[in-house]
Amino acid sequence: MDVFLGANCEFCVSDGLGYYAIPAAFRRPNAYVNYSPFHMFYSSRACDLGIAKTVSSLKTGKRLNLSQMGENGIAQFSHTAQYSDAGVSIDSNTPEEIRDLMIEMLDRIEGSWKSQSGDDELQKSFWRKYSEVIGEQRTICHGEIRAKYGAQFLRDNRDWIL
Repeated sequence: MDVFLGANCEFCVSDGLGYYAIPAAFRRPNAYVNYSPFHMFYSSRACDLGIAKTVSSLKTGKRLNLSQMGENGIAQFSHTAQYSDAGVSIDSNTPEEIRDLMIEMLDRIEGSWKSQSGDDELQKSFWRKYSEVIGEQRTICHGEIRAKYGAQFLRDNRDWIL
């Protein structure tokens, strides 16, 4: 049944652990939510879309932006203990962020997606900064980046891309 569903779904909602590979094998799009670790975001397929978990300082409670994640090496962490040792928490996406991503994915699949002014630049800025902060993981985990990061997430969190 798992294979049947993965082969015939409109798209798969996944956190990037395991099952996503079945729909991908059948060229079905994946919508990634609560994705972690950050540096391993699946970026090679143009039909995929996603948002990763965010990271906050345990001391201040504030969300770290991409530059802060890069400066502290957090963007390259792979193990839970690394986050706690660095004094940060991994935060799940909010229900609103997940809803916005699902709406975007459905609109893209149905051909009704309309980018807003500035969306293309936000995507370019995000992927440029992403490539910078994940360091050597860029060449290990990624080829050509074709996926999209959630447009509404980027619009709502412009300061996060810094």
